[in-house]
Amino acid sequence: MNNITVDSIAKYLKLERSYFSALFKKEYGCSFTQYLTKIRLANARNMLRTFNDPVSIIAKESGFKSPKHF
Repeated sequence: MNNITVDSIAKYLKLERSYFSALFKKEYGCSFTQYLTKIRLANARNMLRTFNDPVSIIAKESGFKSPKHF
């Protein structure tokens, strides 16, 4: 996964960061970062069930910066 941030998404959508964050929270009920973490964890959970790769590789492929953060 790429390094996705609130700033990069807001810039891509041509919105102010704070406005994008407020809209996102209103629509999804959580912050963008919380939502992204949920998606990454769901992806990692699926990969752990499906593949026999080491946890460190699954963590990295799921977008976590290091296995410690996973």
